[in-house]
Amino acid sequence: MKKYIKIITIFAIALFICSGCVTTNLKTSSPYGTELSQSEIDSNLAEAKGWLEQAQRNNGDREKDILYMTEALEKADASLEDIGTTAEKVIELLIAGYEAEAAFWLRLAIEKTGDSTEELGYCVEALSKAIYVTEYLAARQAGE
Repeated sequence: MKKYIKIITIFAIALFICSGCVTTNLKTSSPYGTELSQSEIDSNLAEAKGWLEQAQRNNGDREKDILYMTEALEKADASLEDIGTTAEKVIELLIAGYEAEAAFWLRLAIEKTGDSTEELGYCVEALSKAIYVTEYLAARQAGE
């Protein structure tokens, strides 16, 4: 069950980024119906940019960094372009993170003496996420 929750989370992140939920224009109201000051918008944009930079530095699973980035963008009612990136670049970061995570677990499984079932399971899980997001995006692009 835990595996499916993670896959659903990944699907939600990819869908959120690609669906335009991250808006294209800065506005002065939050999605919660309250007015935002320019300093609040700037603060949320800085937070989103920080999470993007963290994801870019991260050598493994970038899922949480990207999720926090999208949450900060949503608070600011801002776009990915407002922090200098695109949906394509964010998805590439997400997939590259899963691939790096899979390589890490595979390396550990190879180097381990004894049963490496757990490490191989983590490797397969990371690869499954990368494949899932890639196939989802390919299907989405084919439908456009």
